[in-house]
Amino acid sequence: TLHPGLYRYNTQAEIDEAFRALEAEFQRDRTLAEAYLAFSVYAAKLRCGHSYANFYNQSKEVQDALFRAGRVPLHFRWLGHRMVVTRSFASDPRIRAGTEVLSINGVPVDAVLRRLMTVARADGGNDAKRRSDLEVQGANRWEAFDIFFPLFFPSPAPRMALRVLAAPGERVTALEVDPLRYE
Repeated sequence: TLHPGLYRYNTQAEIDEAFRALEAEFQRDRTLAEAYLAFSVYAAKLRCGHSYANFYNQSKEVQDALFRAGRVPLHFRWLGHRMVVTRSFASDPRIRAGTEVLSINGVPVDAVLRRLMTVARADGGNDAKRRSDLEVQGANRWEAFDIFFPLFFPSPAPRMALRVLAAPGERVTALEVDPLRYE
């Protein structure tokens, strides 16, 4: 009764199942990060671009606890399942516009994208909008990739391990970079 589009893209049975899955998540104690991810996964199942655990509406305490992890030191676009650098902030000159990132901290970027798509927001089946929302272009204070990547793929390492391809036909390069701080 409170969400006008609740059944626009889902049947009542699908929504009921999503509620059951969310309820099952909270049958045990959850960390703040686990709770935020559970609510985000649930909201994405509504397939409504306006329904999400809005980054800007969180308390300062939640923002400080969850949204200030190290960020990838680059802007990028998704071309299909490929992550292509549009601007680099890394001190390593091998990362520049056009470089393809193949993995981050040992996780292939296509697996990263698949996981992040479970929390991406857009109306209906608009996966192109979801993929676009998961790019980092420096347009917003809080970008979905910067929020969700460290929540789904936490790493205790102080640096990020990347595998990159500078250009087609070149050798894959493994390197470590310092993450950007939120500030």
